[in-house]
Amino acid sequence: MDKEQKKELEAYIVLALILSGGIYEIAIKRVKSIYSKQAKDLDKILEVVGGKILTSWAEDRLVISATKGKEALDEVNTLVTKLMAEELKLETKTLTDILGEVAAEQYTAQGYSIGLGLKGYKYSDAKLKTIEEIISERVDGMNWINRTGVNKAQLEASLKDEIAKLMKGESTPEKMTRNVKKQFGMSAFDTERLARTETARVQGRANEEFAKENGVETQLFIATLDNRTSNTCQHFDGQEFDVNDPNKPIPPLHPFCRSILSNIPERGWRPTTRRDNLTNDTVAWQDYEAWKKENGVVNIYTDKKSKG
Repeated sequence: MDKEQKKELEAYIVLALILSGGIYEIAIKRVKSIYSKQAKDLDKILEVVGGKILTSWAEDRLVISATKGKEALDEVNTLVTKLMAEELKLETKTLTDILGEVAAEQYTAQGYSIGLGLKGYKYSDAKLKTIEEIISERVDGMNWINRTGVNKAQLEASLKDEIAKLMKGESTPEKMTRNVKKQFGMSAFDTERLARTETARVQGRANEEFAKENGVETQLFIATLDNRTSNTCQHFDGQEFDVNDPNKPIPPLHPFCRSILSNIPERGWRPTTRRDNLTNDTVAWQDYEAWKKENGVVNIYTDKKSKG
């Protein structure tokens, strides 16, 4: 490959990196439909609790017969079960669609970009079986569908427990409302963490499949240049790894990981530029440590705050 060819190929590998970032951000935006459903369900539960239970609240206690109380609690619990089942169905369907598209688009972006830079280069789209295997892959004995089910079951149990405490006089309407909102907030956080981490995992696995199927030999670890990058990702940024290295770090390395292991044409190759996420500027290539030192960046997670 001559100097001009290398320069042209470099431009298209950079394009592949840009496409990867775009795929990730578009995927995360599509998760908003899940948050909207969760917000509506929170309002619905508090509305029904208010109408069925809090109307019987007087002088700091619940004034209701045992029979009426049981009927009210059963009705609220039935609603909670119904809404949690709907949320689980929506989240499973939405994330299945998103992750399937992410896997296919990430694989295609690699081939499309390199194909633009190498005349005569041919690649095949990811096989449906490969995409399904990537999506359903287990991590620590569970896949994302299992984790979503566990998270939703925990939320359902917590909501019912808060309402039961109110019925028993072990809580107040204010405390119950505050705790129910807190539980929904934690659930939304779990959904976002899972969506972001799984999207990164699927992108990483699609890159690995592309490398295996298309003869890529070397990969470059690229972290995010900002003040929230983990110590682990800072350490690996700019390091090369052989595709077949069993000990190479394949993102995500932790929840909310934004790093990638990029396929590159040969050892020693580096992009000429990369994105500075603090300024949103395109800057000359340098690894995280050099960038951090040059710009005086204080990482909010890994740098100790000075006293005084």
